[in-house]
Amino acid sequence: MSTRVPDEGSEPRGDAVDHADGVSRRVALGLFGLGALGIAASSSAHAAPDERCFSVTDGRIEGRILPSGIETEGTLTGAGPFNGSTALSIAQLAPSAGLTGSPVPPTTLSYTGTFEITTKRGTLTLEDVGIFDADLTTDGEFTSRGRVVGGTGRWEDARGVLFFYGDAAADQTFTARVNGTVCVPK
Repeated sequence: MSTRVPDEGSEPRGDAVDHADGVSRRVALGLFGLGALGIAASSSAHAAPDERCFSVTDGRIEGRILPSGIETEGTLTGAGPFNGSTALSIAQLAPSAGLTGSPVPPTTLSYTGTFEITTKRGTLTLEDVGIFDADLTTDGEFTSRGRVVGGTGRWEDARGVLFFYGDAAADQTFTARVNGTVCVPK
């Protein structure tokens, strides 16, 4: 693999800036994207003969951040059997995405918490790990990965992963997209 090095004295384009390891920004982002796809593909649950799997390809959460600032509530739609109410309770927050000594601004927060989806058939509990970037003028963006850690009713003994990404507005409301797969015993 070759990377283009700008001529001395010229201003490099954004995609031609070499990092210390010789990888351009464009290549690094491409590798990151491929890695994320690989993680998503390897993380999605595959049904065993005694399981039934449910895939969510474009669920949507409409919600709000509660006054505590570390809890949310919302409604999940477009997710088939997972349609219902949602609640996130953040247990830990870290500024600068938890990376000390990095150029990441302190308004980029990493977090972990418990995310619950309450449906007509029970509650699905996920361990949620995410990034919230509040370094924007009027709103913020977030992305997270929720690993199933428990459930009640139909979701008892469930396993799988759901991915979330979205935007939060200045009025403390947010929208999120949901994708992933959850499997349950037949």
